Amino acid sequence: MTKFKPFLFALCICLSKNLSASSGDLNLHWECFIQPAESFIALLEQHPSRRTDLNRWGQSFLHIACTHGNKALIEYLLPDTTHLRAADNQGKIPLHHACAHYNEDSVRLLIEKDPESIFVEDEDGLTPFHLATQRVQILKILLEKIDNNHDLIPRLIDYASSNNYNESRRALEFFQNPLPTN
Repeated sequence: MTKFKPFLFALCICLSKNLSASSGDLNLHWECFIQPAESFIALLEQHPSRRTDLNRWGQSFLHIACTHGNKALIEYLLPDTTHLRAADNQGKIPLHHACAHYNEDSVRLLIEKDPESIFVEDEDGLTPFHLATQRVQILKILLEKIDNNHDLIPRLIDYASSNNYNESRRALEFFQNPLPTN
């Protein structure tokens, strides 16, 4: 797989240049995906009016940075809270993307800025918690923000069980009914 990474990177650059040339405009969403954070931040500085652009899936640069775990870019974009709870075409906010792609740093940064975003539902009624059940480490970060008797816990246990996320199901059951301390 590693021998294909340079090829994939070159392909992304070619696609980016072709898309930019065909549209007659700089395609910043592709650049966000392929550029190092510092280079992309410099591009945004050159094109400040494009900071609020969305791609065809309704995703902001913050959505993309969270999907790819680009901590430096997230830290740069977070002071502007415009897209913190902005939903893409599937109703997912950036925290949904960070949880779905197992980006612990991204999750921590986002919930530090907006703790209540952990309860935002997408079009399918899924919260970031539901997506976090795929990876118990992400789930534990979110569980730090709620009580063990929260009414969302039984729904999450059912969701984890129906998707065979057994480690997360066990963690949720333990969270809901912790062992007594002496």
